[in-house]
Amino acid sequence: MIFRPDRTLEFPKLTEEQLQKKPLTGTELKALMIIALVFVGFFTKDFHGLDYSIVVMAGVILILMLNVVNWSQLNEKTEWAVTFMVFGGGIALGTAMWATAERRNTWPACSSPWLTAREQYCCLSG
Repeated sequence: MIFRPDRTLEFPKLTEEQLQKKPLTGTELKALMIIALVFVGFFTKDFHGLDYSIVVMAGVILILMLNVVNWSQLNEKTEWAVTFMVFGGGIALGTAMWATAERRNTWPACSSPWLTAREQYCCLSG
């Protein structure tokens, strides 16, 4: 069954305020460029070999160095307790999964049918 689009729908008209918006400021352009760099860093992980967390931290450092956001603003608006609980929970779960495996070669990821023989060897041999 194919659903055809409803051609009677229309976008709402722009308000006067929306029509009077100015082009992006320098700070907004810097923020967009940093976000684009972080996305490029995500998509090219196999090329440069940096972990995702390093790419994100580099983005945060760039945001702070280029004065897109200052440290006091970042510190006041970030809920650090939740951030640390999420990271800590992820680390604890990963450690528990690793510790409860009888041996490294019983780790479920090592026996995945999608791994090549070389990847399985590297996974099993540590």
